[in-house]
Amino acid sequence: MIFNKNLAIVVPTYNRAQILKVWLECHAQLMFSKNIQIHIQDNRSTDGTKQLLEEWKKRFENITFETNKKNIGPKKNLQKAINTSDSRFVWMVGDSYFISRELINKILLKIKSHSPLFFIINLKEHIKILKDKYMQADFVCEKISGVLSCISCIIYNKDKLGNINFKNISISYFPHTVYILDQLKNHNSKAYWISSSIYKLSLPYQEKKNWANTSFVFEIGCKNWIDSINSIIGYSSKSKKKAFKLFSDITNLFSWKGGLWLRAQGLLTINKIKNYKIYLNKSVGKKYLMLYFIAILPVFPLKVLKKIYDQCLKK
Repeated sequence: MIFNKNLAIVVPTYNRAQILKVWLECHAQLMFSKNIQIHIQDNRSTDGTKQLLEEWKKRFENITFETNKKNIGPKKNLQKAINTSDSRFVWMVGDSYFISRELINKILLKIKSHSPLFFIINLKEHIKILKDKYMQADFVCEKISGVLSCISCIIYNKDKLGNINFKNISISYFPHTVYILDQLKNHNSKAYWISSSIYKLSLPYQEKKNWANTSFVFEIGCKNWIDSINSIIGYSSKSKKKAFKLFSDITNLFSWKGGLWLRAQGLLTINKIKNYKIYLNKSVGKKYLMLYFIAILPVFPLKVLKKIYDQCLKK
């Protein structure tokens, strides 16, 4: 099969066979109809992912995959995934994100007429006022860097970027965000904003826990994000201060609602707030003080309310 030379989709994955199966059911036929390669980079899963991919590869010629000889960690797996394709543009998509037919059609049209360093795609309609347009590096940092936290929102121009290298980025999480902002500044280049959105995949069961549901939520969602933004070169402190707040705007993790959700899981405590108050202040400003009040609320009734809320969402 001759793949579309303009665009390839790569999907990094690890031990998420059930989710990956749903992703393939939603996308394999659509991408096959447009000759778009789907490459799955499996980070040595142990849950039957390889067997699943072998079955799907028999059905669709556009599906390729590689299973790493050993688990190389998420950052290296992202890098390996994105460097597998020689197409003009590569779209790295998380295995729990859904690409609609309308969105892929729009992307293919934009690629024919534009060649930015990166296309940046809206996330769940989070940004409503920006129309499709080119954006300078400082604007990206100050206004939409929160969207860059999601790997599924970026399409890389491999013709211009060549081999993608996250190795020199010391931050464990958000290396792609740091890479994109650094490259825009280094190349004195622009990104192209796509106002249409990518969404979370609708799953028939609850997705496995990610870092936002663990004790690492403050370390990653607050400290790590701010350290990532601080590490970028060539941006003013004013631009960085604006970017600090954009991840919490996307996730709502440290809002009153997010605080209640964290407290219901036993993740929000007085000690956690004290340990991360410098970063919380940079992330949400003085609003973080309300977390002290939430942290003294009893966990059990909040846990019951959360369970009822989760059950309502499934209906």
